[in-house]
Amino acid sequence: MFNLAIGKLTNAKKSLAWISALGFAAFAQTAASVPFPNPLPALLLEDIDGDGYYQAGGIGEVALEIFDAAEGASEFGFYEQGNAGTLISIFDTADAVGNAAIINFAAGFVFDFELAAAQSLFTTPTNPIGFYLKLPNLTLYSDPTLNPAGLDFLAAHPAIAGTSFDLLFRSAGTQAVGPVLFSWHRITGITGVPVPTPSSIALMMLGLAVMGRRKLLK
Repeated sequence: MFNLAIGKLTNAKKSLAWISALGFAAFAQTAASVPFPNPLPALLLEDIDGDGYYQAGGIGEVALEIFDAAEGASEFGFYEQGNAGTLISIFDTADAVGNAAIINFAAGFVFDFELAAAQSLFTTPTNPIGFYLKLPNLTLYSDPTLNPAGLDFLAAHPAIAGTSFDLLFRSAGTQAVGPVLFSWHRITGITGVPVPTPSSIALMMLGLAVMGRRKLLK
């Protein structure tokens, strides 16, 4: 009787581990941000499904602040992948909507036209860069893994012609209500970093789950 109880407990643990692994694999396939409508269909493509990182441009990339819901209380900028603790400001709380900046990724500075001076100095990035939006009580990142609950708060719409993106930070929203726009910035000279599609990630996770189950059953 004792051996039978132990056997049932072991099988229950194996079943729980298997169900958990399957659930994680299914989550990898279905977890996706609420689509944000393309704001300029004639100029921009649909929101890309990426990891939130981009290859930096050259010596004279233009940044434009189109919209900021927290005008005067937010900051927008970039960080190097693997170094999210160092945030490089492009537009800070003193910048107004419509302000423009030049980013020199090679020399390592952001030139603010409104100030007619360098806004930020930084070391030339050797890795892809991500973008952030610092709100009064929360900082959102283009990399979903750095956000609360791993949610995607960025819609990135590539330009139809050229290497530029319109980056829109917004709430996660729901299918019924829809996301709320926090900020809208245009950046030239950046290109998306290819990542595996959600379906391929799901297949990989499912494969790991199957391997884990086989191991448990041994």
